[in-house]
Amino acid sequence: MQSTALVIIIALLLQSNLAEPPKEVKQVIKPPAYTRTVEKEPSRSRQTVYICTGYCSCHKCTGKHPEQRGYGVTASGETVSDNTVASSLPFGTVLHIQGLGTKIVQDRGVSGNRIDVWFPTHEQALEFGVKRLEVEEVE
Repeated sequence: MQSTALVIIIALLLQSNLAEPPKEVKQVIKPPAYTRTVEKEPSRSRQTVYICTGYCSCHKCTGKHPEQRGYGVTASGETVSDNTVASSLPFGTVLHIQGLGTKIVQDRGVSGNRIDVWFPTHEQALEFGVKRLEVEEVE
């Protein structure tokens, strides 16, 4: 009984226009009468003075020992490198720090107008000390 109904439906479809392939429809798009070039204004970055301090991966700076899990790993999950800084800015924010060059926010531990700059050794972090530096957020 079901197969008879199926045969009837197929026969009806073949007789109707639905069985024919659809005709191709072409859409004509007219070009604009004129073209206007808009030059994008250069992106502006924010420049602010931050209190910058040095830190390293040692126990004194991070509370972690070399044998502990997560030693040398930032809050963002990245391994520390020469371009690592800690800030309350979003992870991945690119900063140009006066006298230090380009750095990337990969760690936490500070808030407000403070930035911790990572150094490979505790001695280098201490030598850097605390400085007020102009920091430009690169967009």
